[in-house]
Amino acid sequence: ELYEPYQTFPSLEIPTKVIHGDADNAVPYELTKDHSCQSPAVDFHTIEGADHAFMEPQAEAECFDVTTDFLQDSL
Repeated sequence: ELYEPYQTFPSLEIPTKVIHGDADNAVPYELTKDHSCQSPAVDFHTIEGADHAFMEPQAEAECFDVTTDFLQDSL
């Protein structure tokens, strides 16, 4: 069975940050973005030019910054 976590986004009730690169070849960007927007609890963030693993140093740094900001604001 395929694991498709984006299908749970519409039912989320706790604050959730979804970070996705728009150059991801593993998980379709638009699919994740569309599902994320179905819940007010989900805050979607795009890292432009990033692949699935955020391998570029600037993408990795942005991912860390966005995650840190989210956690500081949420806790």
